Amino acid sequence: RIMADNKIGGMPVLNNGRVSGVITETDLFKAFLELMGARQKSTRVTAVVAEKRGALASVTKAIADNGGNFVSFGMFEGPDVNTKVVTFKVEGLKKEDIKIALRDVVIKFWDIRVS
Repeated sequence: RIMADNKIGGMPVLNNGRVSGVITETDLFKAFLELMGARQKSTRVTAVVAEKRGALASVTKAIADNGGNFVSFGMFEGPDVNTKVVTFKVEGLKKEDIKIALRDVVIKFWDIRVS
């Protein structure tokens, strides 16, 4: 957060008060790519869901109940205070199967693609 808020490209890493390395924007970007499963071929879904208790559980249950397996999952602020955007990668389901599985859970699909 310090790096992003202050537009800092790199910072020292301290271990017991001594500099033990440097972390850079590139290091963080690589970690983000790994967290989001960017290097694993699967189907990426980006969709808007309601901001309410159980929304995330509904998404994961619908995918699992239809035979899908999550590779990665992220949730971000939605276009308004009543929504969230979910971005996840899933294997074991085709695009149309995903749409059918989530038809009662998702408000709007922004994108579904194999990546």
